[in-house]
Amino acid sequence: FGVRLAAALERWAVQGKRGIWLRVPSQVANLIDPAIMLGFEFHHAQPGYVMLTKWLPATPSSLPVYPHHQVGVGGLVLDGSGKRVLCIQERSGLTAGMVDFWKLPGGLVDPGEDLCDAAVREVREETGIQTVFECVATVRESQSGGPFGCTDLYAVCVLRLSEEAHGPQSAGSTPPAPSPQEHV
Repeated sequence: FGVRLAAALERWAVQGKRGIWLRVPSQVANLIDPAIMLGFEFHHAQPGYVMLTKWLPATPSSLPVYPHHQVGVGGLVLDGSGKRVLCIQERSGLTAGMVDFWKLPGGLVDPGEDLCDAAVREVREETGIQTVFECVATVRESQSGGPFGCTDLYAVCVLRLSEEAHGPQSAGSTPPAPSPQEHV
């Protein structure tokens, strides 16, 4: 493999190719070592493969870096009066065990998932309450690196209780009782 790859790199350089992407499936991970010996760099890894890159010209690489943001959502669910907000206390996670610490139900957006769907899903997963997306209230950006070492974007989404699941809500309505996540 190494000999064939070296020959291909020479050919591609003559052809004026600049950036080379090499996707190595997990089943042939033994091919990573020869590629690294030929100057390839790790770009990213996902379940099932590793992506390697090599910049052929003697100039700084202009290949894009791997995406460096994670996106999270919080569901801001108001009761029928608009005066009470649904909040939760985590039993596991970063804020678990913090006395009197309440937060909006939420979490990370799954790959290919829209913000609105993620907010509704997270509220349902964490509380059992069915909601409907209204709008994005705000977005917060943090450069602190978080648990995955990347920039964190967090959208607070305004949600309303689903009339289909919980009936019409008004100022005097009793909101549905949330269920702990482990019971949902």
